Amino acid sequence: MRLRLYLLVLILSSSFLSLLGQSNLLQVTHSVSPDVTICGPNEVFTVDLYNPSPFIMTNTQLEIILPPGLNYVPGSIQNASESNISVLNHPYFNVPDIDTLTYATITFEVNANCDLLNYASSGQILLSLARLDYVANNNNHFDDDQSPSFNALKPNLSIVGVSNQVYSGEIGDVYTRCITITNGGLGSLSEFTFLDEHGSGIQINNVSNGNWSNVDSTETIILTGQDFLSIGDGDTLFENGETIDICETVEILNCISVNSEFTASWGCDAASCQFSTSSANIVFPNLTPDISITSQSDMGVCIGTSSPNLQQLTITNNGLGTAKNVLLEIFQAYGQNNFQNSQRSFIDETSFTMTLNGAPITISIDSTRSNSPNNSCPGTNIGMVYVSLPDILFQDTLIIEWNTYSCCVSGCTGTIYSNGWWYRGTYSNICNSSFVIPQARGRSYSA
Repeated sequence: MRLRLYLLVLILSSSFLSLLGQSNLLQVTHSVSPDVTICGPNEVFTVDLYNPSPFIMTNTQLEIILPPGLNYVPGSIQNASESNISVLNHPYFNVPDIDTLTYATITFEVNANCDLLNYASSGQILLSLARLDYVANNNNHFDDDQSPSFNALKPNLSIVGVSNQVYSGEIGDVYTRCITITNGGLGSLSEFTFLDEHGSGIQINNVSNGNWSNVDSTETIILTGQDFLSIGDGDTLFENGETIDICETVEILNCISVNSEFTASWGCDAASCQFSTSSANIVFPNLTPDISITSQSDMGVCIGTSSPNLQQLTITNNGLGTAKNVLLEIFQAYGQNNFQNSQRSFIDETSFTMTLNGAPITISIDSTRSNSPNNSCPGTNIGMVYVSLPDILFQDTLIIEWNTYSCCVSGCTGTIYSNGWWYRGTYSNICNSSFVIPQARGRSYSA
């Protein structure tokens, strides 16, 4: 009986020894997650081991070969220890000795970056390989297993709409525009970035959601799980078919540079995997104003400070654009077209009145210049005024009226000039392009 038992053990030992060259002493089963999301959460991969042999497996090292862009997460290994993880998609681990007829399960985590997307897009099949090198019965062996194929799930951001994408406005307008973004891919996102790179002609005063920062003319908005709670299924992921709006409050500062370039992007490991772009602009219709002026003058037969002479300018905007920053100069002159301070007359700066389309409004006298004290006119003796006018819309009419006075003289002093005056000015459109009101005579002088 003992002889028979000995022979049986001998036969079994010989059978196992004959298998050593085939490296199938250790059963290795490598399982993976069926779906891996690019830049998504970590996934758990598993290596199950079983030692059916009569030998203890020692000096065991586990080698994992992952496709480019799928990387081991350092520190995530369970039931083994890290040996060499300098290349994260090709790590090595030390495995404790495996006794005969013993099972062992090793798990580790992986995450995927943009390189896996590029690898999968080239038509490659996604697989993982696990190889165990070990010593059994004082001989070196290895066994390996190839995982089932798995899928790389990719988010796909698209900017599908922009409200007020082409806004018709003027300087100073404040309006809202909303950018609609959807995820059309099978992969989910825990966050993504939205950029608005715009010209100096606009300013973003507020955004509706996201973590917003500004550097010069670039708005960076990072949307995270908190922003996704109110959309779709109400979780913290931006998933397939879900849509979110980013609404900006925009203020128009000038007409020089008002274009915006939008980019919605996602990625990880300091790389962008995919992006979608769009744009918005502002148009300024009917930009050009056209100011025309007619003058009317009254000269009484009497002279002296008790006899006012009514002067009038009628200003009309015949252009479709608004006339802004309207500045007007009214000054006394006779034979020349610049201010002459020697006329025997003066402008009463306190007498100015103005109407806009028939309704009285306040007029602003910015500054004045005086005549020469030798012209014998009393009081403030003003010879020139600078007037600021309000914005003048298409077909608006302003009427400005004021009084002038002729000064009394005594004796014969040669030719005396009085009550000759001119006007000139400037204005701009809503984009601050400048226009000139040509210098013209309001009234010829009296001599």
